[in-house]
Amino acid sequence: MRGLFFTPCFPALQDTYHSLAALEILGGLDRIDREQCVRGILRVHRGRGFFTSPDSGSYNEYHIDGNAQDTIAAYESLRILGALDRVKDLDKWQFRPSRVGVAKGEITWRDIEAWVCQQRLDKILREHKANPSAPYRSLLEP
Repeated sequence: MRGLFFTPCFPALQDTYHSLAALEILGGLDRIDREQCVRGILRVHRGRGFFTSPDSGSYNEYHIDGNAQDTIAAYESLRILGALDRVKDLDKWQFRPSRVGVAKGEITWRDIEAWVCQQRLDKILREHKANPSAPYRSLLEP
């Protein structure tokens, strides 16, 4: 998929984030087509922080299933690329924990992770509203 870093059998948005984070640490972001990467991420955004794979038949080959990990990866990738301002509904983003194989009413680490990220995003957006010239902070900062 054009614009995303993709290793077959791995979640494409998470793979993209890991690659961008490594490039950021190593000072290599200037070696990629940032605009194509932003477009690739936004192309699979369906609104409210929900991401899905492009329809390629019956198999989700890009492993983008709209869970909280995909939303975290997309946020962090767009932050690294300086493109969060291009997301028109960032204030409506939700982190949806994966519920596959989880009994109704059971709380898992994925639920806690999604809740913490939602709290952090709300705080980041409040801070950014108070100081729009400041860059968006990472969800992963303490």
